[in-house]
Amino acid sequence: RFEANFALLCPTSCSAGLDQTPTERQLAEQRDSAKLKGAVGVSMMALGGAVIVGGVVWVVLNRPHRVLPKMEVTPTSGGASASVGWQF
Repeated sequence: RFEANFALLCPTSCSAGLDQTPTERQLAEQRDSAKLKGAVGVSMMALGGAVIVGGVVWVVLNRPHRVLPKMEVTPTSGGASASVGWQF
C-alpha cells in the first residue's frame, strides 16, 4: 500500500526535511508502519520455527520404548535359581 501511495502522490520525489506536507507525513507513517510490521512478522516466523524444532526434539526424546523384564536362571548344586527384575 505504501509503494502504491508513494507512486501516486510523489511521482517525481518527496522532501524528507522538517517541512513535510501532510501527505508526506502520511507516507512516512505508512513506511514506518510497514517496516515495523515486517520486523514483527519475521520475528514471529523465527519464533514459530524454533517452537516447531523444539517440539520435534521433544517428541523424539520422549517417544515410548519397550522395556522387557530381565530374567536370569543360574544353576546351583541343588537345582536352579531364577530371578526376575524390571524397570519403570
